[in-house]
Amino acid sequence: MLQRYALLAVLVFLNSALPSTAKAILFQSPGSNSEEFQNHALGKNQLTYTQWVEKNLQEPATEPHPQVLEFSQRALQEKSSKQLAADWKRIRLNIDLNRLDREILLLLAEKLHVTQELCRYLLLEPEMAELLKNPAPSALCSSQAVALPESLLAHIDAHDLILIDGKGFTKNQLPPRLVNGSYQWKFVSNRFEDRRFTGDANDLAALKTPPQPWVLGDCQSYRFPNLDFSLQLQSQVYFSNACVQPGIPKEKTWGDWASNHKTLLWVVGIVATGIAASQLKDKTLVITKP
Repeated sequence: MLQRYALLAVLVFLNSALPSTAKAILFQSPGSNSEEFQNHALGKNQLTYTQWVEKNLQEPATEPHPQVLEFSQRALQEKSSKQLAADWKRIRLNIDLNRLDREILLLLAEKLHVTQELCRYLLLEPEMAELLKNPAPSALCSSQAVALPESLLAHIDAHDLILIDGKGFTKNQLPPRLVNGSYQWKFVSNRFEDRRFTGDANDLAALKTPPQPWVLGDCQSYRFPNLDFSLQLQSQVYFSNACVQPGIPKEKTWGDWASNHKTLLWVVGIVATGIAASQLKDKTLVITKP
């Protein structure tokens, strides 16, 4: 019991230390209206979850991953080998690459004349061409590229965020063509849990696994089973314009339960009164003087 009260005290303290709930990160319940959700966020000047992730992506990385640095130094010494090609793919598919990582891999591809890797990042981020000593002709990368499957685009919501090798895009920002091959994909949604996939675009488009909602339950009883606790502390859940709840549900009290079950209490009260009346029906009331 003491542990429970201690935990509640910590939660109260943390909630009091957070910014105003008007600025909380907004998630969408699975049954709510997407247009009303977006209008509510706009009207309250709140960041939705996808906007919050996009904002964090725009903050420049302070340094590349050490694995990328180690690999690039080794690659410059080995020049070319089957193991090097395998390690290059492993680096791309197992690390959440940031902008500095992609810059290093781009320059490495130029130095080693690895056209496919060079074009991979130029098609993802054309502005990185200014980093190259000898910019690649546009026709070179066009010959390496394939169109994204239309079936893939059909399942992406306009407000979703798609990360490809760490580079974030909204649906209307996606490059129409990419170098054929495996990528690290991540789908970020206000309504559904983050989804990761490693493979090419056609394999991704063929997946039939349904997304899992962030929020389980309804306005009165809900939970975030798989959301990071620190993020949950600074979040809100949109169920409707009339119901926007904190990410961590409030502790239920008897008053809350009674308020939500008025009809049940009324029926129980009538039944209890009836039972009491029936028990007294055949009783003889005797009043004696004191």
